Amino acid sequence: MAVLWLWGLTAAASELDVVTAQLAQESIVTGQFTQQRRVASLPFPLVSSGEFVLQREQGLYWHVLTPAESELRIRDGQVQERIGGEASTWAAPPLGEQGNRMTARLLTDLLSGRFASLDGLFALTADTSDDGWRVRLVPRSEASAAYLHAISVSGGAHVDRVVLDHGAGETTTIRLDTAPARELTPRERDILGPP
Repeated sequence: MAVLWLWGLTAAASELDVVTAQLAQESIVTGQFTQQRRVASLPFPLVSSGEFVLQREQGLYWHVLTPAESELRIRDGQVQERIGGEASTWAAPPLGEQGNRMTARLLTDLLSGRFASLDGLFALTADTSDDGWRVRLVPRSEASAAYLHAISVSGGAHVDRVVLDHGAGETTTIRLDTAPARELTPRERDILGPP
């Protein structure tokens, strides 16, 4: 039994190595996103879209443009949001300090493809094919599993799709359309730069 368990760990690790090898290593990834939330009590999905900037070692800027503008940024391991554009101030969402740091880590690691760093929080399985890869993450703690059953991430050179299964038929699907590599704009540098 122990031999099978160890073999399973080794197989999962080698598949994750294959996924990591397929991922592009640019320090900055930008693009557009569409997010669709299915809620059991609603007959239609809630859809939003916008643009994102992922600076792998610095943080994430998530700018929702429709249906209503809002912004989220992660820098220095902290999540902040603002609604109302540049005239508004950045504020931490009501997650508590630990929840804030966990959310920041989860979002940046998922979108950067740093799955191995999440192994302590999730049981990981990976599949690869000629068309790309897929990683499934299942929470290890019962507390997390109460509101998040699983996360499925897929892509090729970049993360293309993230699906969060909240249970009871509720899901959040994020599709990412990555743009060609570029430098940060002055505004993006200001948003993601040191506090």
